[in-house]
Amino acid sequence: ILKLFDQQQNYSIKIGEVTAVNINNQRFSILIKKFEEVDKQSDALPRRASLEFIALKID
Repeated sequence: ILKLFDQQQNYSIKIGEVTAVNINNQRFSILIKKFEEVDKQSDALPRRASLEFIALKID
């Protein structure tokens, strides 16, 4: 589960599941296909990660 956030909301998104989110008064469906950390857990924040995803804007 990844935690995504903006200034107003937090989202918990499971890898491989479609999740509906509202960001800046716009609706999106997001599917995170793959997540890999690039940096080690012991590295200082912010750490880098590789992310494969699909995001569809819903009108």
